[in-house]
Amino acid sequence: NPFDLQNPHPCINKILQDIYGPRQGGIKICIDAAQSRLGVGKTSAAVWFATELSYLFDYELEFADFTLDGEQYKKRWKEHDGDSPSVIVVDEISGAGIAANRKAMTNSNQELARTWELMRTKKIVTITTCADINFIDSALRKLLDIRIHMLDKPLFHAKCYEMKTSFSKSEIRSKSLGGRIRTPDMSGHPFLEYLDAQKLELLSRQSLMTKAGAGKNTKKIDPREEDYREIERLHNEEGWDQKTCAIARGIHPSSITLWKKEGKISLD
Repeated sequence: NPFDLQNPHPCINKILQDIYGPRQGGIKICIDAAQSRLGVGKTSAAVWFATELSYLFDYELEFADFTLDGEQYKKRWKEHDGDSPSVIVVDEISGAGIAANRKAMTNSNQELARTWELMRTKKIVTITTCADINFIDSALRKLLDIRIHMLDKPLFHAKCYEMKTSFSKSEIRSKSLGGRIRTPDMSGHPFLEYLDAQKLELLSRQSLMTKAGAGKNTKKIDPREEDYREIERLHNEEGWDQKTCAIARGIHPSSITLWKKEGKISLD
């Protein structure tokens, strides 16, 4: 058991040291997946970590501690007294638009960054999930403390890393924290079902907005438009090469070459 206080996993030990040690502050965790794979247990792992940590903290989790909404997260963060350790789960932090790595989300990202910077004053463990950690705004990635990387094989297993930023180049680096952790399948757990219900509601709202905006004179939207703009940003602003951009977006590098020829993207 990784949460056995007699012999805790290094990842759990790191969390407890940050909460109870000299630092006495909050911690930010991101759970993502190898190759941005779906169905490898990210949300299930988030619920498991939340319930296990809450047990260690003697904190009583509430449904309000599980959200996809940025405003709800900030509201809940303010409600926590911070003197005693507590936990909040923010599912799909990039996909739901809270911390997406896109210019359109700049204001939202800045607000979340301020919240995380202030987290030093509260003993709150924030557990986030996303398809790939690189989909999160780079400024927010630098504020993360731990990455829990879900493997595609075997399912429900993860590797843990401590996140650090180099002093000279502000590069984000990771340091392995122990061996693999097996995360249980939390299917049927009320908190997991609650998050799933929020996802369905969000998808339903987006579908209604799409239908409402559809019409004869509506410009046809290229389903790859987000990929085009994000690849341009990663290459032109972040300095990533084409292969790294392709991996981040889950596509083959040859697709970028084709899109350049077709004039769909412009790379400096």
